[in-house]
Amino acid sequence: MAEDSVIFNTNTWVAEVIYYLVSLLVLFVLLIGKVFVDTRNSRFLHIFYTLFVFGIVGIQFCLAIHGTSFLKGFFHINYDIDYSEPIRFGAVGFALLCYIAVPSGRYR
Repeated sequence: MAEDSVIFNTNTWVAEVIYYLVSLLVLFVLLIGKVFVDTRNSRFLHIFYTLFVFGIVGIQFCLAIHGTSFLKGFFHINYDIDYSEPIRFGAVGFALLCYIAVPSGRYR
C-alpha cells in the first residue's frame, strides 16, 4: 500500500520556507524591540510594546488554530494551510517563542 501524503512537494515547501523566514525575522525584530524597550524608563512604552507582542502572538495562534480561513480573511492570501502541518505547528512554536520578547517590566 503506497502512502499518498507527501510532506514536501514542489508546491508546499516554498510557502513553508517563506513562512519560517518571515516568522524568524519577526521574532528577531521583536527581540531587538525588547532590548530597546527595556533600556527606556517609560511605563507607557512598556505597556504599548507588551500589547504589541501579545497581538503578534495572537496572530500566530489564530494562524495555527483557524488556518486557511484566518489567512484568507486577515491577510487576504489564498493558500490552503489546513493540511500543512509544518506551518500549523510552526505557528504554535513561534507563538510560544514570541513570549520571550515581552519586556521585563523592571523600572530603575
